[in-house]
Amino acid sequence: MCNILRKKNGSISPDIYVVYLDKNERFLMSAKKKTATLSPNYLITTDPDNFENTKNYVGKVKSNVLGTMFDIWDNGKKITKTNNEKEVRINKGCITYVKKNINT
Repeated sequence: MCNILRKKNGSISPDIYVVYLDKNERFLMSAKKKTATLSPNYLITTDPDNFENTKNYVGKVKSNVLGTMFDIWDNGKKITKTNNEKEVRINKGCITYVKKNINT
């Protein structure tokens, strides 16, 4: 079982989400929301605090505008940013859900 811990960074900096295995004992990964995007976009890293070091960057999760569908990408580059086919990022999965209104 995994646990997700939310580290609040105040109103200016985005919060960091840290995933632990077995009651906060073993660190697995952390995620931080990118601020300069139109839809929610989270960077995923294997370092609990450093999101600037690209060697620890493992991918990202990107949402649609409604926040009901999330695509999971590896650490590859955008197709328009590279000429090398082996460097192009790959979609690893998708998560979709329907928000339920409990007041109805």
